Amino acid sequence: MTQLYDNITALIEITNRIIEAARKQNYDSMNRIFSKEFIGKYGEFLEEVFASKEIFMKAGYIVEEAVFTETTALILEAEEKKDYTLMADYIQLNLQKLIESILEVVRTQVDVTLCSNYEQRNEGYFPVIHKKKEEEFVYCIEPTQQGPLTVRKEGRKESFYFHSNVNPWSEAENFVEVYGDDNAKEYAVLGLGLGYHAIKLWQRGAGAIPVHVYETDIEILEIAKRYQDFTVCDKRNFIIHYDENLSRLSEKLKEDGVYLALHYPSIRNISNVEIRKSFEKFFILDSSQRHQKKYLCANFMSNLKAETLPIEMLNKRWKDKDIYIIAAGPSLDKNLALLKCKPENSIVLATSTVLEKMYHMDIRPDYGIVIDANERVRWQIRNLRNYGVPILLLSTACYRFLSEYEADTYIFFQKDFEMAEKFAEKNNRMLFETGGSVSTAALDVSIRLGAGRIIFIGLDLAFTNGMAHATETSNQAGVDSTDLMPVKAQDGGVVYADYKFNAYAEWIEKRLKCDDVKKIDVINATEGGRYISGMQYMPLKKVLQRVSINNDDTLERRS
Repeated sequence: MTQLYDNITALIEITNRIIEAARKQNYDSMNRIFSKEFIGKYGEFLEEVFASKEIFMKAGYIVEEAVFTETTALILEAEEKKDYTLMADYIQLNLQKLIESILEVVRTQVDVTLCSNYEQRNEGYFPVIHKKKEEEFVYCIEPTQQGPLTVRKEGRKESFYFHSNVNPWSEAENFVEVYGDDNAKEYAVLGLGLGYHAIKLWQRGAGAIPVHVYETDIEILEIAKRYQDFTVCDKRNFIIHYDENLSRLSEKLKEDGVYLALHYPSIRNISNVEIRKSFEKFFILDSSQRHQKKYLCANFMSNLKAETLPIEMLNKRWKDKDIYIIAAGPSLDKNLALLKCKPENSIVLATSTVLEKMYHMDIRPDYGIVIDANERVRWQIRNLRNYGVPILLLSTACYRFLSEYEADTYIFFQKDFEMAEKFAEKNNRMLFETGGSVSTAALDVSIRLGAGRIIFIGLDLAFTNGMAHATETSNQAGVDSTDLMPVKAQDGGVVYADYKFNAYAEWIEKRLKCDDVKKIDVINATEGGRYISGMQYMPLKKVLQRVSINNDDTLERRS
């Protein structure tokens, strides 16, 4: 039974790869896996199952040879006709169900966590570790639906899995789709778990691209050494490191051509709180960029073909003006109405999330700014098709915005996006930093277009009173502060923020230290939220009063 269990898990992994190759129309690979791996393993499986009929019968399961024979015949017939779609369907819908039914019975006969012990085979793959970790958590080894093992961490405050409970190998394929890159010379993987993702990443390059895995937890290394077979990889270029403080990983990332791949459950498992939070924050930003990448290129190409105006045309219009940037924080409800009487010598720049709110309040901004690549940006302007407020559009913003919103649109190009950088260099266009959010992008645009002063309202960057955004904006939803981080509030108290808000605030603080900001007064007139260093703090009412006084003085001097 123990041998049968191991064969079943291997067979299911092989059939999953056949199905995946078929769905991707990679029929050469499909046939190669079928002939060189499946046929032999399937034969072993049938031989063992038929030889164990009596054991299955005692467990209440009748092994019907005719069913297996019929299913096998259907698969072979489809293969002969080269109907690979049907062949994959038979394997997925018929054969895999039969195999999984056998697997369920085998699980009742053996302790599956004792089936695999690769410790001796894995010698040479793992570093020699003399230090022992104090037991603070319990790691549970569990079988998944399709056979391979997974690991669950059971702690005092939380419990989580390192790998899928269905099939970790299939999950690992998705990991490779995200992090695999043809330009990589080496991979640095943060986190081992049971190694499924790292092995698949190594296999992606057929072993030609070295994979270094950095694990912070000794106990995980010991578990992986026992329960995973790493001999499928070449230990000369599949190297596992014990790296408690991830200092070795940091050094590796300084080398050219090293691509970082992050295993999120392993990040959650980092014991050093400061290091864990740092990587959690980085993971959120990195993940967002990776998953938006597929939209960015398509949006960029489409936006270039559309009728837009260069943002550089606004240089003279914005020069030395007071730029009021309207963000969507919950404190916006307190003072937005004050802008109904827009001060002279000023420009009101509304982030896309507040355009509809301003429309309903009969406050017309001079410009809106849009950077979101996702189609959700269309929701923000669903009732504003004929609003007519000019828009500053990031080159990678959702391409459908241009076709669904009728107004002058000024396109601008961002740093750190290769297509935009190349276009800007070739066409002598300015480059802007986005900072990750529409509010940070608005700040950079205002600085580079020559603002005299910059005044923010609605820039909470925290969950003020438990809310994320102001009313009538994209997502006002409240939150539980349990999983958030306390940060200093404007009034000296405490408000709570997530990793994204913290990242945006840190970006702003860094940006305000740059030389091109030294002559610009940046005022935060938000009536709530977090404290952001580098800004002056003043209620919007007082800002507007000072503007009015200055304008009156100017009139008197002129008279």
